[in-house]
Amino acid sequence: KRESKLPSDIDKRLGYELMLEYGVAGRIGRTLEKSGCSTLYFDTDDIAEIASAVKERAVNELSALSGTSILAFERMVLGFLNLMRMNGAFSDPAFDEFTSNDGKVWELSNDRHSWLPGLQSGRNTPRFICENTGGSRLLSFDTVSSPKYVNWIESCVDEFFIGRDVFSAISGYIFAELTKRSYITAMPAGNGYSVWGLNKSKLRVTTSVTQLVCDTCGSVFAVASENAEIWDGAPCQRSKCGGHCSADSDAPLGYYGKLYSGGDLVRTIAREHTGLLERDDREELEKIFKRTITEQMPWDTNVLSCTPTLEMGIDIGDLSSVIMCSIPPAQAQFLQRAGRAGRKDGNALTLAVANARPH
Repeated sequence: KRESKLPSDIDKRLGYELMLEYGVAGRIGRTLEKSGCSTLYFDTDDIAEIASAVKERAVNELSALSGTSILAFERMVLGFLNLMRMNGAFSDPAFDEFTSNDGKVWELSNDRHSWLPGLQSGRNTPRFICENTGGSRLLSFDTVSSPKYVNWIESCVDEFFIGRDVFSAISGYIFAELTKRSYITAMPAGNGYSVWGLNKSKLRVTTSVTQLVCDTCGSVFAVASENAEIWDGAPCQRSKCGGHCSADSDAPLGYYGKLYSGGDLVRTIAREHTGLLERDDREELEKIFKRTITEQMPWDTNVLSCTPTLEMGIDIGDLSSVIMCSIPPAQAQFLQRAGRAGRKDGNALTLAVANARPH
């Protein structure tokens, strides 16, 4: 018997959505990061070691930035990693075909893989770091000398009269040291180029979040409290702002921040309701499902996956929502299924998923 692909597809989709939530879409909408509830962080001891190695190379190989503090180099390294994170550049099998085929966005479309969402420019298209070993540069990828990385490094330095090539070289040093310590790993790539992404095993999720505010543009950024000492006083993360960020200890959580942090969340407990069930089992399931809020137990069923056995003659209590996986063949059937919800107070949400085949 052939097993269903659905559980595997759901698992892959959830993993993909997590990468969007903490990556390229992290600052769009009411995300965990933007609400100040959760974000990613990097080990501060590792950051310090990498920053020290980068400064040593800059002083010895470039004869530059000897007067720049180690804190500035830590900000360079942390900002470099954060830019990769915000670009969604996570090393994950979901992106293997994308990186192997010159960064063609079609490889990330749901025409290619049904479990992927539709393409939305700027919201779910990652930008990895690419090294060309031959041929023309691929515009779907960044390089270590891309302005976003070089500009960040330059903004961390207070010394004057430093050539742009120095900051570009330091970007390369940071990339090399991160690769050496497995923070950045190679991904599948086509001929003539190499692609690199963040090693997810080096990343950590935290709910301890510090809000930073820029003294120039007023932008608010959520950063992990574990990395807050490095970020406090760092340049604004907005390109060409020129301001500096400081911790705002008085910043309150907004509505969604409070909801995500302390909302009354309910676990989904799903069961099947079909004609294959014995009558006693089906009636017991209905009894459990209809329990009132005061009677409900945490393990009680609160979602039913049903066949048309639930169309007629069953009082299903305070059922509030119905999702139909297809449009029923007849109007009466549609009304009967939709009518299961809202019988208690007259309010209900009914969704119907229509396919391309007409009745």
